[in-house]
Amino acid sequence: MKPWIPKWLWGVVLVAGLCCAAGGTAFAHTMPEGEATLILPKPPRGQWEIVPHKTTLGHLDAFGEQFLEKEEFTGDGMRFARYSVYHGTFVFLARTGANDDRPASELPISGYDVKGLDLHTPSHFLVSAPYEEVTAKYGAADHVLHDTPGLVTYIYEFAGRPTQLIFDVDEAGIIRAIRYRSEV
Repeated sequence: MKPWIPKWLWGVVLVAGLCCAAGGTAFAHTMPEGEATLILPKPPRGQWEIVPHKTTLGHLDAFGEQFLEKEEFTGDGMRFARYSVYHGTFVFLARTGANDDRPASELPISGYDVKGLDLHTPSHFLVSAPYEEVTAKYGAADHVLHDTPGLVTYIYEFAGRPTQLIFDVDEAGIIRAIRYRSEV
């Protein structure tokens, strides 16, 4: 005697099989904005985090005043501040309205460019690491640009706010720069 199996169970088995077959990239998930946090792992007093929109330019004095180059300019109704650390190895940006008269040191960081090895994201993405580590965790980028010879730019958009985490990757698949941009 044949065991009786309900027809609906065959449907469940079929759907489960299709989901498992397509699961390779389905398990990668959207990159959270917290991934834009930069971590300096071993300063004199333990780990230090640079969190966009929370950490101010003034906190960067921890790198040492002698290692900072500070610039400010105003245009198109906006005021911009740029702090360069170690001659451009790390660049941090802040933006506010032109009438905001707070000192630049009180402005929250709204963007950065990292070209050095010392800072990494919470998932340990850093300059000199293979870009495949990013895709293994978060899947394909939202946008890919081929504007610079020898580099491919991978852009990940964050939900809920017009912000991006950007990876410049060389022909060998190695991250050469990590950038964060925000329109907020």
